[in-house]
Amino acid sequence: MACEKSDPPPSSTPPATASVTASLPVPPAAEAPVKAVPSSLPMLAHLSPSWGNHGKLPKGLGIAVGRTIPDVGALDTNGQRINLLEAVRQGPTVLLFYRGGFCDFVNYQLRSLVVRGHQFEKVGVPFILISPDSPEAVVATRAAHNIQWPMLSDADLSIIKAFKLTHEITDPELAEIKRFKMQPPKAPAGGRAMLTYPAVFLVDEQGKVKWAHAETNPEMLVAPDQILDGIKQSGLGPKPASPEARPKVP
Repeated sequence: MACEKSDPPPSSTPPATASVTASLPVPPAAEAPVKAVPSSLPMLAHLSPSWGNHGKLPKGLGIAVGRTIPDVGALDTNGQRINLLEAVRQGPTVLLFYRGGFCDFVNYQLRSLVVRGHQFEKVGVPFILISPDSPEAVVATRAAHNIQWPMLSDADLSIIKAFKLTHEITDPELAEIKRFKMQPPKAPAGGRAMLTYPAVFLVDEQGKVKWAHAETNPEMLVAPDQILDGIKQSGLGPKPASPEARPKVP
């Protein structure tokens, strides 16, 4: 199933927009430009359709809870390589896999996360965003949403394959994407374009997955509340002060 346009949910306060400076090349003229995201773009509903079933992995997809993530990495929007196992040593991290900046549903999700970013800052759990988009497309998506978290271009699918999330675009899906004038990643010569299944993994400092969710339906993206709930379920959120640390009442 492809990303399809739908009646927009009620709009919320849009994030500020800002340009992003990166040492990456300008995309060639033959490549379709990434559309700028309007500031009025609606956000995901307060609770997405998968509420109540979040925190689950379809059979055969993703890295299960309790397992250690693969030792893989990719380039960020500054052209620097980020290794995931090294990055998460700084503290609990959400690894979010998105299909690409071409997808309207993805843009709803990204904008929702940016608008609610202060809540993730409060619990001390940042994001690393990963997609099969080209480096240029990732830079454009970052600028369109004013995303401050690291974003990785996994154009060779090395991370996506290691996380067991690869998805080959089918002919009906490609027809739907083209019908709505969206531009997915280019297909290799003699092959089909590959994307990632939408997925979220909450990882601790040792690289162990503490909470995970993936979808085969690109319209069923988890909303910020569901990810915050996953952080709470995992026990990786802020720890309450111990009785000894609390001030005594006179």
